[in-house]
Amino acid sequence: MADVPAALAEGAFTVTATAADAAGNSASANDAGSLDITAPTLTVDAPALTNDATPTITGTTSLPAGAISLVITDSAGASRP
Repeated sequence: MADVPAALAEGAFTVTATAADAAGNSASANDAGSLDITAPTLTVDAPALTNDATPTITGTTSLPAGAISLVITDSAGASRP
């Protein structure tokens, strides 16, 4: 385990480790990862005033389908997923 001494930039990064013994034998290993520190975008659009007890609520997100949850709480405090 090693701590990264300075913050990495967002995006792809690579890691290379090398080890050598006293006899001069060495080995190395590589791996790659990705750092994502940007929050997803999210909008929700509910009707400001309606007489529909089951209104349509729309929205958008930068996340893939199925990656969000929506909970609606009515004026009586009841929540519906």
